[in-house]
Amino acid sequence: ILKKVKPSVVLLNKTQLVGNMKVSLNPGYTSWTRKRSQKGGGGIATAVSSQYSDTAVGVGEGQNDEEYLIVRIKAFSPALNIINSYGEQRKTKKEDVEEKWENIKKQMEEIRMKGEFCALGGDLNKLVGTGEQGVPGNSKEISLGGKLLRELLASGNWTLVNGLGREIVEGGPFTRIDPASGNMSCLDLFVVSRQLLPYVEKLVIDKERKFTPARAVKEKGKYKLVYTDHMSCLLSFK
Repeated sequence: ILKKVKPSVVLLNKTQLVGNMKVSLNPGYTSWTRKRSQKGGGGIATAVSSQYSDTAVGVGEGQNDEEYLIVRIKAFSPALNIINSYGEQRKTKKEDVEEKWENIKKQMEEIRMKGEFCALGGDLNKLVGTGEQGVPGNSKEISLGGKLLRELLASGNWTLVNGLGREIVEGGPFTRIDPASGNMSCLDLFVVSRQLLPYVEKLVIDKERKFTPARAVKEKGKYKLVYTDHMSCLLSFK
């Protein structure tokens, strides 16, 4: 997939690494890894290609069980800060959802106030509904996390790329298929600062499974590909 798509930056969610294991995408990528402490499951990593890795530095990450990484790429002017986040589960307590979002929002606003570009992306696990701060064609359901994100978007300083319509978004609106029920949802979200918005070119949601990871599983003597429940997404800037 990396050889075919050649992404400049890769955001991985749910690496499920434990202990001292770290993500390494070779050749040609420099990676940052954050794992869940002693629990397994979850986990995130950000990898930057050799084109930009010499100017990329890790500048922040979540504390305790907060799953986000911030990588700053100085090759651009102003610098581009990419926040890779794996959001909380629906069963997470209200106070924890609010606290985690407040912490990541603080990081986003500090970057914006410095006059630098900022992009947030990943399996944010937030149901944002439809309408002005939502996603066209999406389910109407709005979770607590989705409500908090919509409040940020209402400030006018941030834009949800998923909600920009067919001129920008290809293959949407849904980014996940529940393996058990077949129900579809939009959980993988991309948010950019107002200053970065003019440079957004396209968001491709891989509903055709052209660049989504899969594994070969043998059933009744034959192999078939079993894909992840989330569709890979490719966000391009011009």
